[in-house]
Amino acid sequence: MEANANSPKSYKYATFPRQFLSYRWFKPILVALLTGVFMIVFQVILFLTAYIWSGDPNFANSFGDTYESMNIFTGPGALVEFGGIGVIVPALALATLIVRDRPFSSYSSSRGGWNWGGFVKCLGIAAALMGILTIVQFALSPEDIGAPTVQFSMASLVVCLLLIPLQCLAEEYLFRGFVLQTIGSWTKLPVVAVLVSAAVFAAGHAYNSIGLIAVFINGIVWAVLTLKTRGIEASSAMHIVSNLLCFGLTGFGLTEITSEVDVFSLVIDASTCIAFAVLVIVLDKKFGWFKPKGDDTAEFNERVLEKQELKRRRNGMGLPPEQPIRSSVVANAQPTQ
Repeated sequence: MEANANSPKSYKYATFPRQFLSYRWFKPILVALLTGVFMIVFQVILFLTAYIWSGDPNFANSFGDTYESMNIFTGPGALVEFGGIGVIVPALALATLIVRDRPFSSYSSSRGGWNWGGFVKCLGIAAALMGILTIVQFALSPEDIGAPTVQFSMASLVVCLLLIPLQCLAEEYLFRGFVLQTIGSWTKLPVVAVLVSAAVFAAGHAYNSIGLIAVFINGIVWAVLTLKTRGIEASSAMHIVSNLLCFGLTGFGLTEITSEVDVFSLVIDASTCIAFAVLVIVLDKKFGWFKPKGDDTAEFNERVLEKQELKRRRNGMGLPPEQPIRSSVVANAQPTQ
């Protein structure tokens, strides 16, 4: 398909940061350090808020390091468990704003920011797949269904519904956004970026060895899906539906959260993840769900060049006539349709 000269440009997602004039190899390291600092600050604020809310002097002792010991059935506990990860989003946004290596929207996609239409469609596909899978699993193994018991408090249910999507988005922005694009920009090898991002993603989970393999496979599939759609909307949709279903079924007593994953669960989980990715890629190719809608690089690079021009003028140097702003932006762009 030939690109229209006036249509928005599309860029390779893995190396997208290199399209920005202010990109330097060391800036992602600064972003990572600042993100870590802001995360700690936000997490402390969040914990103190939850501590005051709980009114329990032993509140800090209600958390463990396994999935079985997660404190998600009280409002304050769910706030810490899910909000503590969700703060990655504002932390990364603030760090990016300070370092100014690129716009925050470039983590969302390399085709002009977040695509809500494609995201909602992917939510529908993920919900249908996960719903069918759950029904089939319960039908084949009815003995695995627990006695329906509501473990949620009203507060924890509301907090989970609000913060689980944010928690999933935070992980997508971190692993499929920051890590994948950083490694991709450093190495210019998408395969390396996919494997590293998947490995880091798996390392952030407290499963047994089989469970870690399952997460690693999911990380690879979601990273490939991100490269194919040039954004994190599709992987975010599957991640959100998966976590909402998992914690929802647990909260209503139908299943239990466990750190122990068996081979059968690994196969089912990986197959569902792959089926979702294939469906999205095929439908995107057929219907153009994730068409480029804008060009983050042009506007950002123009601002960078304008600041450079002002700096030169303050120093009495003027703007070199052979490097006008518009032509520099166009020369820097390397669209990939």
